Amino acid sequence: MSTTKTILKNTTWLFISNIVTNIFGFFIIVLIARFLGDVNLGIYSFALSFVVIFASLADFGVRTFMVREVARDKKKTDLFFGNVLGFKLIANLIALLIPCILIFFMGRDIVTIKIVIIFGLAMFFDYFTLAYRSIFNAYEKMEYEAIVRMIVKFIIFSIGGLLLYFGYGLVAFALVLLLAEFIYFNILRYIYIKKVEIPKFKFDFKFWKYLFKKSLPFWFTFIFVKIYFQISNIMLPLMKNYEVTGWYNAALKLVDGLYFIPFVVTMAVFPAMSRLFIKNKNYLKLLYEKAFKYLFIIAFPIGIGTLLLANRLILFIYKKEFAQSSIALQILIWAEVFIFLNLFVGHLLGSINKQKLFAYSTGVCVVLNIILNLILIPKFSYIGASVALVITEVVNFALLYYFSFKNKFKLPLFKLTYKPIIAGLVMGAFIIYFKFLHIVVLVPLSAVLYLVVLVIIKDIGKEEIDLIKNIRMR
Repeated sequence: MSTTKTILKNTTWLFISNIVTNIFGFFIIVLIARFLGDVNLGIYSFALSFVVIFASLADFGVRTFMVREVARDKKKTDLFFGNVLGFKLIANLIALLIPCILIFFMGRDIVTIKIVIIFGLAMFFDYFTLAYRSIFNAYEKMEYEAIVRMIVKFIIFSIGGLLLYFGYGLVAFALVLLLAEFIYFNILRYIYIKKVEIPKFKFDFKFWKYLFKKSLPFWFTFIFVKIYFQISNIMLPLMKNYEVTGWYNAALKLVDGLYFIPFVVTMAVFPAMSRLFIKNKNYLKLLYEKAFKYLFIIAFPIGIGTLLLANRLILFIYKKEFAQSSIALQILIWAEVFIFLNLFVGHLLGSINKQKLFAYSTGVCVVLNIILNLILIPKFSYIGASVALVITEVVNFALLYYFSFKNKFKLPLFKLTYKPIIAGLVMGAFIIYFKFLHIVVLVPLSAVLYLVVLVIIKDIGKEEIDLIKNIRMR
């Protein structure tokens, strides 16, 4: 199968899966917000972020490195996967114990302590599941985990939603999440056995040393990104309270719901980029430029539309209790616009063996984000946390663009972005003029207008169709 067809197949499966799982995930957050209120949403967000940061320590970047190497040579599967499993068994156990012990010394309430312990157990299985997902990614067989993810998310939504509806509370919901992660892990393991081989835990400490050394830049990137995405959810309740954490997360969860778009494109393209770097650098450059362009075409109008409709979106989705979240949403959406681009450019660096540069940029951003939060949260609360995240993403983009440029992957930014910006501004004017329309009508009409303008000014046309037909492995 050609590179283009493989990318399109995987992108389709990932896109469908992420659409479905994000819809379920979105309604889960809405249910928590509506049935349990802003304080409980704050507890949920704090506990999840607290556990995720420590669970991320157990990754060490080995999954991303494994994807790149196995994508280039499938014969390495047994060696890499077996040792990754063995390595993660020990690392996951340590990462499970740390947050569960620390939470007892932080003066948190009993509900928060219970949620942290349950989420810790869930993350133990989740990070094993990620190893199986990584192998399917390397094999470019993403339909397997895509289908399973949809099933598991439905379990969380249906059972968890019913428990919330009947008043069983946050702890019961957390237990459903733990059950779902256990099921997810076992189904993917079963598929791996049927489609690849029986997984074996390997404890080759010499290979672990090599694995750790090569994976470390990927790990630094991964953990740094996790920290500056999750740290506000920890700092807000410690420096303010759970209520403002709930307001912040009501907006953040809407923004996070869009993350699947750059994630799908990047995960579908990353194995191909890794191969093309070895076999055909000219096509890699072409693929890089076009993927960047389409990510911006998608991201910019989302930013404009959300900026103008934030208050109506918050009141439409949540209750008046979360009206304060609209300002945060107007700010955070611009962090997401840059995230669309940063995730992809960063993985381009990983595909050309420059993952250390991606790690460097995210490391700088972690320090910057923590400093900004320390300065802005005491004065501006959750609004300060929102501004800190936007500034961080802008700086990250500047660094990543510079690094890709220095490694001969220059992007003609003006050429790639000026037409989508024109179309986005036309769309914005349309939204302002027809603001009296119901949001359910106004949003799709605005999207259609945006696409029409792009076609009229010839930003989407024959060149794009020809590209899809002609980019092939050579």
